Amino acid sequence: MRYSHIFFDMDGTLLDSDQGTVNSVKYALAAMGFDLALPPFNGVLPTLTGPLHETYKQLCGLDDAGAAAAVQKHREYFATTGLYEAAPYPGVPEMLMDLHRRGHTLFIATSKAQIFAERILRHLGLAHYFTYISGAELSGERRHKSESILHILQNSPVPEPSKAIMAGDTAFDVQGAHQTGLPCAAVLYGYGTRAELEAAKADFIVETVGELHALLRG
Repeated sequence: MRYSHIFFDMDGTLLDSDQGTVNSVKYALAAMGFDLALPPFNGVLPTLTGPLHETYKQLCGLDDAGAAAAVQKHREYFATTGLYEAAPYPGVPEMLMDLHRRGHTLFIATSKAQIFAERILRHLGLAHYFTYISGAELSGERRHKSESILHILQNSPVPEPSKAIMAGDTAFDVQGAHQTGLPCAAVLYGYGTRAELEAAKADFIVETVGELHALLRG
């Protein structure tokens, strides 16, 4: 097989998590005293595609302490409600089942807190397809994609690195893959744009789950 070991980003690649993400952002911003009717919070709130801490700093102009407080509020909502407001994209369960059946080793490398990633995948009945699920610690460790990938490589070594690949939907995924020596297949149905993914030098760009499935299946 072309790719024996496949690293998947979760949100925007396997799961449509918009509702839970937006509701968690709204909850955190309201708790921090921001007026959701004012720019940049009015209208469609931005989807958080990278580490929460950095995103809240950029979105709200917060310092490290303020961003940490916002992340805490975000997770307060997400831990009880938001994590159940995600669903796999059409075709994803079938793709995972087929790749697993064919003998590919599958991993999750996400910037989401690992405890939440595991809970979501169990809730959706998808966790058993993955040999290792790697995400951020609630303390802030492993919040960057490269750190999540390296954590997998340290705990579940890939015997043939030349047959490994990352699948993701944003520049964070492409950059994290390249920083750890992996090629990256970027998807356009998630949260990243073609311009962003091309600028990050994604090795492959696909438009649909079906195209991703065909590429990974080889």
